[in-house]
Amino acid sequence: MTKAIDHLQAGGVPNFCTGERAVAALAGMARYGERRQRSRPRLSPPLPAERGPLPGQGELLEHQAMAWLAGNGVPVPDFRFAATAQATVQACRDIGYPAVVKVVSPQILHKSDCGGVRLDIRDDEAALDAFEAVERAAGGRDFRGAIVYPMIRPVQEVLLGISRDPQFGPVVAFGLGGIYAEIWQDVSLRVAPVDREEAETMIREIKSFPLLDGARGQTPCDLDALADLLVRVSRFSFWYPEISELDLNPVLLLHDGLIVADVRVITLGRSR
Repeated sequence: MTKAIDHLQAGGVPNFCTGERAVAALAGMARYGERRQRSRPRLSPPLPAERGPLPGQGELLEHQAMAWLAGNGVPVPDFRFAATAQATVQACRDIGYPAVVKVVSPQILHKSDCGGVRLDIRDDEAALDAFEAVERAAGGRDFRGAIVYPMIRPVQEVLLGISRDPQFGPVVAFGLGGIYAEIWQDVSLRVAPVDREEAETMIREIKSFPLLDGARGQTPCDLDALADLLVRVSRFSFWYPEISELDLNPVLLLHDGLIVADVRVITLGRSR
């Protein structure tokens, strides 16, 4: 038996210890052949021309990063930066109640984890309390103030991001977002940049796609706007080479359009 197996291997003939494994291998080959027949040759999208550097020194606080995103055609909500409690009250009045108040600190990356986000602020007294709460949440870290947004009720929350892989270079990620993103880990990945067709494929391959597409008779989210944003985000590593990581989480999906509700920019050489 051993000589027979050696003889087959020397001749390049596949062999399996059981019939079941041979059948499984044939089935895998058949599925691969079907995918090849359905697919057509696709050219990688051209690499975008560089736009950088990032504004300022590249260490963007949230209000600075939001302004930068807006300048790059990314939908963001109306927002105000407030360095004091009274400025926060005025910002909430300008934005309109109900509002959201979030801590601004270069040393805090995950605001919800430290209690640095206050939702559904409905009057001036609540705005004062919210500023004091996010200041306490900073816990002695470099506290710069608060950023104020309108309260938006999304249909669904997703995340988009880019990072630099040591082997593949810039990689774009898409998945279910919000505070449970790291628990669900429902994410699709591609080498950046991606074109519109590849963006649509990424959206449809996550397990949670039915939630975006109107499961159980619900109105679908705006998947066209989502695909457009995914294409645009995939180009940021090339437009701004100093970006190490870019996280947009959550992105609030609506029935008509979407809005980026939080952004984190990490530049090369900066520790997390």
